[in-house]
Order: sequence, then C-alpha cells, then structure tokens
Amino acid sequence: SLLLKLPAHMQPQMLTSLVCESLEDSAARTTTAIGVPQELKQRLTSTAFSRGLTRLIRHECCEMNQRVPDDIDNSVAESLKDINVYAVDKLATYLHYRHKRISGSETTRDVFVDIKAEEKLKNIYIEKNAT
Repeated sequence: SLLLKLPAHMQPQMLTSLVCESLEDSAARTTTAIGVPQELKQRLTSTAFSRGLTRLIRHECCEMNQRVPDDIDNSVAESLKDINVYAVDKLATYLHYRHKRISGSETTRDVFVDIKAEEKLKNIYIEKNAT
C-alpha cells in the first residue's frame, strides 16, 4: 500500500500491531491433546504434509523469481514440529493492549492460534464441541 512507502517513522501504526488476542486462563486450564488434537498433530507433522508445503513454497519462490533456500525441506519439517494442538472445553479469548485487558473484548471461538515467536511455538486450540 501507499502508506508502506513512507519512511518507517512516518507510517501509521496498524491496530493489529498494537492489540493482541490471548486465550482466557479458564480455557488454558482445560486443555487436552488426546483424540482429534492428536490426529491433527500427526497430520500436520506427516511427511506428506511437509512435502506439500515445500512444493507450495518452491512454486511461490519460482513465481516471484526468488531463490529457494537450500534447507527448505528440513526447515519446513522442523517448523511443523513446533505446532501443538489442544482441545478445550470452552474456547474464550480476549484482547489486550500493553498487557492491559480491553474491557468487553471477550469472545468465544471455535479455533484460536497462539504464536509465541520468541519460543518458535505455535499452539492451536480447538473447542471440543467444534471437533
């Protein structure tokens, strides 16, 4: 977009870079990784899924005239191992800004993905009734 062409200090901050969504503590306490979550984890970490993602990445790199990283196969497989899948009784989230909860932002969801960049972990939470 045109705004991204401005120098970084002049670009407006996007709301999504300021406000974060988190899992309610009550939902985090009722997680299980057995059953559907276990099956989904197995599929996400399967060789077939990893190879499929690698093919998509190679295709996109080719379309964009970019070099495919040499270690793409291992990189994708290792990244997929960092995904955890959990089922929760009631999946509820809330929004927060600067670690302060935003009043009235609570909502229920069927799926929530929590990415912890510093730990390279990706947690997928699924409401049990949605499975």
